[in-house]
Amino acid sequence: MKKKNFLLHSKFKSLILTVMAFLIYGAFVSAQADSLAIDEQNAETGTTVSFTVSVNSAPNSVTSLGLDITYDPAVLNFKGYKKSSLANRFTFFDANEISSGRIRIGGFISGNNIIAAGETGDLVVLTFQVVDCVNSNLQITELKDDVSGWNSKSGLLNCEMNGCPNDPDKTEPGECGCGVPDTDSDGDGTPDCNDECPDDADKTEAGECGCGTADTDSDDDGIPDCSDNCPNDSDKTEPGVCGCGIPDTDSDNDGTPDCNDNCPNDPDKIEPGVCGCGAPDTDVNNDGIPDCNDLCPDDPDKTEPGECGCGTPDIDTDKDGTLDCNDNCPNDPKKTEPGNCGCGAVDVDSDNDGTPDCNDDDADGNGIKDVQEVDDGVDLDNDGVSDNFQDGMKAVRTADGLKQIGLKGDTNVHEVNTLEYISPDTIPDTAGKPYELPFGLIDFKFQVVDSEEMASVVVYFSEAVPAQAKWYKYDSKGWYDYSDHADFSDDRKSVTLTMMDKDIGDDDGEINGFIRDPSGPGYNEKPQPPVDEGNNDSSDDSLNRDDDGGGSGGCFISASFN
Repeated sequence: MKKKNFLLHSKFKSLILTVMAFLIYGAFVSAQADSLAIDEQNAETGTTVSFTVSVNSAPNSVTSLGLDITYDPAVLNFKGYKKSSLANRFTFFDANEISSGRIRIGGFISGNNIIAAGETGDLVVLTFQVVDCVNSNLQITELKDDVSGWNSKSGLLNCEMNGCPNDPDKTEPGECGCGVPDTDSDGDGTPDCNDECPDDADKTEAGECGCGTADTDSDDDGIPDCSDNCPNDSDKTEPGVCGCGIPDTDSDNDGTPDCNDNCPNDPDKIEPGVCGCGAPDTDVNNDGIPDCNDLCPDDPDKTEPGECGCGTPDIDTDKDGTLDCNDNCPNDPKKTEPGNCGCGAVDVDSDNDGTPDCNDDDADGNGIKDVQEVDDGVDLDNDGVSDNFQDGMKAVRTADGLKQIGLKGDTNVHEVNTLEYISPDTIPDTAGKPYELPFGLIDFKFQVVDSEEMASVVVYFSEAVPAQAKWYKYDSKGWYDYSDHADFSDDRKSVTLTMMDKDIGDDDGEINGFIRDPSGPGYNEKPQPPVDEGNNDSSDDSLNRDDDGGGSGGCFISASFN
């Protein structure tokens, strides 16, 4: 009795160990699951193949992401992408080939429809052309933002080179197809699978006389001699009324045998008449020219096709020397093709940048988007010269058109290249963002004279900046206070910014002779009336960032500025 209890106890203990091993193994597998994965596809050279990038049980919620897909450009040629269900939630989402063999995918979600932790679904479908039949991997690299640190699974292209993978005797279908041998028993050049007489070297079809009997047709009339009572008359197989050698046919079925019909192929005539056999003496369009002599018998306005052909008049509506039938802009005397801008619109490129004005957001090439241009009467620096006509000065208006901002080089500035107003609402990163940005942000670029010297520019405003406002920058480090390098004027209608190439204030991170600066005035208190004297106090360091600061969207918005 004790021995039996001992055996039961051992079995129970073994069962517990088995269950524990299963649970530990399952937890290990779950922990190692691939959160981002590319599927596996089979394809042949010259075909189009699509790979799906999917999210599997997201380890954490996602509001922004960035990643690269690398592949062999000698095997695959990137054709484009299509967003799937998860990507459709993104406020911004894009996938671009940034270099040969590398696709960069990025996006952010500004609303509440985020990718929740534990969620599974498809993100994007990438389409390629197979240019070489080689098995190849697609790798997921450079995971950033909310997908940083996620496990990933590579995609695989299986190139199919065997035309008969299930036939051990063939690698190509041949004439009979996979699974059927191309045997030619009678050696006549036609394999048995297509030969109705596989043992008759002179026939591949039974014909009228059957296999083994030649279907000789002495008169080549299509009837073999064994069935032809007029074997030497190609027009008859029976003697008929007229005998062999004389056909009893009525080709045009007009009741007169051909031997007695001078127009044997014309059912309306037995004599040639005026126009000859096969041509009725009619004038269908009643233009006075018989159809047999009218090259446009259905067009009463033409007897010759001309340039446009019958039924189409040879007219030139816009009188540009090109007939309407060959003119894709028949009502535009200056164009015969729509071009980039369409009929009725001239393809002018005012700034000679290679983009026509109709598609160019800066048609005059002055470094300011056309929709942000200010009126010629704006003079923000009050020097009596319109900002639009002043060298070294650029001015833009805010999105609501109620305010203007100007930028002018001060010291060590060779040229102000661009100035653009940016709405703060387009920046999803809110960590450290000021309570209010009364003038939004400006993104400008200027060229310095000497990269080893400090440079300064003056920013002008159409109205005074609130006294409590400080100067904030937003770049790859996120939001931070830049007031130590910003000196407001007494009337708070201008500020002088100091910066240096690849140093303070320069967002491009390179010593290249240019300084890039997305920034603007902001504050974290309710607005106060402007004061007479400037307030450059930047003692409030609550929003300052060290070199490693920045919100989750910093690197993304910095990339969009570039």
